[in-house]
Amino acid sequence: MTDAELKAQPRSVREEFERIKEGEIDHDEQLSSLKTQLADLLAKQHESQAVHDRIRVCLQWLPTGIASTENRLQEIKAQRVSAITMALVDDKEGSGLPDFSLDDALVAEQKNAELYLERLRLSAAGLEQQEKKARRAVELASNPCSAIESKINRHRDQLKLTEAKRRHGYA
Repeated sequence: MTDAELKAQPRSVREEFERIKEGEIDHDEQLSSLKTQLADLLAKQHESQAVHDRIRVCLQWLPTGIASTENRLQEIKAQRVSAITMALVDDKEGSGLPDFSLDDALVAEQKNAELYLERLRLSAAGLEQQEKKARRAVELASNPCSAIESKINRHRDQLKLTEAKRRHGYA
């Protein structure tokens, strides 16, 4: 109902309209049905929003994850230099076959870190696409909620007006 429609009513009806509490009209079946529909739609909207939030968190963390992994790779490379140097210096037997087992372990760790870094970098485009889809899903879920809320408000106002008129003998 518009303000103009309410202002067109007698003063006593307008005042009564303002005094009527929501609980006095909640017994209406159509209003209850609309509220149930709204609750269902809000649940879907919240679910869509939760998915979007999880994706956004991943996107926000991604640069930190990439930088952290790049730093770890630099540390591993530095550790490898030390491990190789130590293996050559510690070749006490002079056999010419230094023990590179520490370097072997670091090479395996480096390969894992490189693979992880590649995965993080590749995920960026996919996450951005998923974020756009999720954002759109939230928007699409919000539209019906707004429409139902408007219907609820219009129907509630109509019920209040009808009750106000009834109480003052205009119905």
